Amino acid sequence: MTTSAVATSVPSQPGRPVIVSYTDNSATVRWTQVDGLTYKLYAMVYGASTYTFVSSDLGYVSEGTVTGLTQGTRYTIVVEAHNSFGASTKSPNLDTNTRLTAVTGFTSTAQTVSSITVGWTKNSIATKYIVSYRLVGNTSWTNMATLGDVATTTINGLAEETSYEIKIIAYNALGANYYSAETMITQ
Repeated sequence: MTTSAVATSVPSQPGRPVIVSYTDNSATVRWTQVDGLTYKLYAMVYGASTYTFVSSDLGYVSEGTVTGLTQGTRYTIVVEAHNSFGASTKSPNLDTNTRLTAVTGFTSTAQTVSSITVGWTKNSIATKYIVSYRLVGNTSWTNMATLGDVATTTINGLAEETSYEIKIIAYNALGANYYSAETMITQ
């Protein structure tokens, strides 16, 4: 276990944290350790004035996870060092987004010789979707035009008796997010 030197004043300000990974409800960040004995993470919705997440003392570590975040939302995250003399100044802000929850409820209906209609369960905060498809075994996807706030579309121009993989990508004002698992469909 690594320990810090004996403190004689409040810790130095930690550097700006960086993203290690993020999901639809959490963000894991890393920072450079300073002369603090423990660290705390703070998070708030971007532009807010009050932190809605405050971690417990994390110990002498250089990575932590902010949990309980809302999907598809922009957050400000900072880290603070602590020792027996008190708390450091909070680090510079890290502004980051959480992902949207993956698209679910994928269905296929109304199949013809050259087309298929697909549907999905709408994400409550998604504002648009892109449906992508490819021949099974291909590495590149064909994206349909960006669709608005809809939950169904028809893919035309498919070859008869051919297997396709289809995925649906949900977007909001913050950009692309999780997509549904690829679903194989034989046309």
